[in-house]
Amino acid sequence: MTYSDIYECIKDDSEFLKYFHPFSKAKNNEEAAMETFNIMKDHEQGKTCYFMANEQGYIFYAKKELISFCIKPQYRDKRTFKLFWSLIKENIGKHFYCYLYSNNTRAINFLIKSGMKTKKADKLLTLLNI
Repeated sequence: MTYSDIYECIKDDSEFLKYFHPFSKAKNNEEAAMETFNIMKDHEQGKTCYFMANEQGYIFYAKKELISFCIKPQYRDKRTFKLFWSLIKENIGKHFYCYLYSNNTRAINFLIKSGMKTKKADKLLTLLNI
């Protein structure tokens, strides 16, 4: 996992900051990618995490937990969404959870359409599971 892996996924996403961490000080996608990279490194301190990237995007996860994912804007279509969801399940398993900031409605909607259920949600965080 490198900063470049993350930046490559978000660099062309003109709406990325709209869905990004609500307390972030990032002013552009480069800064948001660096913040995401540092958050991922922090996750690795407390548990075993895995990073998988391909041409369409990346997933970052731990046992039974989807921590972060991104699909590049040019691949956001029904076919790729279905393939990417399969990739997530192949790597994490059939049953897992994901915490997202509630303002990240784009990612939340993707996960719900893919089969996850909202277990808990408030103004700040949404917990989904399958």
